[in-house]
Amino acid sequence: MLLDTQTELPTDDIYGHNFIDGRWVFPAAPYEYEIRNPTDSTVSAVVPLSSRIDVNRAIAAARQ
Repeated sequence: MLLDTQTELPTDDIYGHNFIDGRWVFPAAPYEYEIRNPTDSTVSAVVPLSSRIDVNRAIAAARQ
């Protein structure tokens, strides 16, 4: 199951974090990516750019 009913969704306090091993954690590198609306180029969301370290941490957690 991807998300259970106990999982808290991102808020302004934890937005920009990765959800790894049941916790919201800061990404290893502090880079963000803007998601823009294609019709008017306004920023719709800003998400963390996960590094190889973050991906490997998530894969290791998923294997357990």
